[in-house]
Amino acid sequence: MGQSTTTSPKKKLPFFRRRSILTPNAMIKNIMPTEPGVLQVRRSSLPRRVVLGAVVCAIAHLSLPSVTSTADNPVMLASIPPAVLAPAPSQWGELDTFLAGVRGRFRGVISYYIEDLQTGRTIVWNENQPLPAGSVIKLPIAVSVFEQELAGKLQLDAEVVLKATDKADGSGVLKRTRSGTKLTVANLLELMLQRSDNTATNILTDLLGLEEINGSCQRQGLTATCMPRYIMDLAARDNKIENYTSATDMGRLLKSLYARQILDPPTSAQLIEILKGQHVRDRLPRYLPPGVVVAHKTGLMKDACHDVGILYGRNHDYVIAVLTTEFGSFTQAKQAIGQIGRAVYQYDAGEPITIAKVVRRRNLTPAPAKAPPAKHASRRRG
Repeated sequence: MGQSTTTSPKKKLPFFRRRSILTPNAMIKNIMPTEPGVLQVRRSSLPRRVVLGAVVCAIAHLSLPSVTSTADNPVMLASIPPAVLAPAPSQWGELDTFLAGVRGRFRGVISYYIEDLQTGRTIVWNENQPLPAGSVIKLPIAVSVFEQELAGKLQLDAEVVLKATDKADGSGVLKRTRSGTKLTVANLLELMLQRSDNTATNILTDLLGLEEINGSCQRQGLTATCMPRYIMDLAARDNKIENYTSATDMGRLLKSLYARQILDPPTSAQLIEILKGQHVRDRLPRYLPPGVVVAHKTGLMKDACHDVGILYGRNHDYVIAVLTTEFGSFTQAKQAIGQIGRAVYQYDAGEPITIAKVVRRRNLTPAPAKAPPAKHASRRRG
């Protein structure tokens, strides 16, 4: 995104043609060591591509300029004191064993972070491995949007005019919306989180800047999370420039939102309410009874199928972050994530933990809806 000159302003490029903040050479040259324990990679269970991801994230964090906070004293996740745990009930061990069976049957790479938010007790597996983030990267983007809003640098009711060059392929409704439509930042935020709209995501990314989003990840202690490229920047992805995150990062970010220890309490609650409106319910809520509330964000791309969220149980509430890659099929990955969500619910309800009967289910994902009501700047099409 070059700066214009007085003689010949540069034409603004569409999102998918903009250069990312990291080039392939920047990612593979001059690799500097990180502090011990910052990124822990278990080589025995990781594809080489995932190991590269850990290196990319480390370099992304090291190469960013110093960024000052845009919110009032955001809470670092690492500063949250651990809970004092009582001895785990036997059913917790049964849940752990059941989840081990799910991952044992899974043909691919799976990582998860599960925490009982009332006791602090966790069950984890490969939780620190950086994996391609897919659309779960949109959750840190949302946090960054609210940071800017709290700092007075961005207004949720500010209007943005949709341009033809903004439109991105993949999920979402804005790619089919008339150019010239006016949308507020709040509209874009909801579309990004609830419909996983890629066009809305790229517009918000343009408003914030990749540097600010990565700086926000740093401030929140997300050591395995980085966003060096725009969503649907396929040219960058082909050059091995990828967005990464881990189950731990997503789990602890959700925990901080739940505890109102990030942003401020009303804003954390507002973000969670948006996540409760998620329209894609074919993963964590897949096998849950009707009416069970899950505030979550899904992610789906060529080689990634994720779901991260807060499950509100009968007795306790739980953070569940499940990331998968290198799988046989999307259906297999979605079913595995669904089995994990159901097992946590059954544990909380005091029910026997059983394997859900796998049946073909239709309409788990609602049909695309129209964009939210918006004003039109012009009747001309872009």
